Amino acid sequence: MNMKTLPDYILLFLKTPDFLLTGERVMTGSAGQKRLPRQYFESNPFPLSPLAEQSRIVAQVEKLQSLTTSLKARLTAAQTKQAHLAEALIAEVV
Repeated sequence: MNMKTLPDYILLFLKTPDFLLTGERVMTGSAGQKRLPRQYFESNPFPLSPLAEQSRIVAQVEKLQSLTTSLKARLTAAQTKQAHLAEALIAEVV
């Protein structure tokens, strides 16, 4: 069977909190040279989905990341506006 894998799909798996946190506990080497032992990869099977499903997952994650970025920007703008309004109110009262 010749199953293809999207690089972005692999990257998403490698960046999952579970994979990262569990891997951090078994890293070997010194600071700046830490690495995961081969056994870690062998004991954490890669969830290989069909190519169409990989594409769907990557697209959905990208959509959610874009939404998160947008919401963070809106929150920052709202916080800035709130701070300016608070400063203006204080200036009026003083």
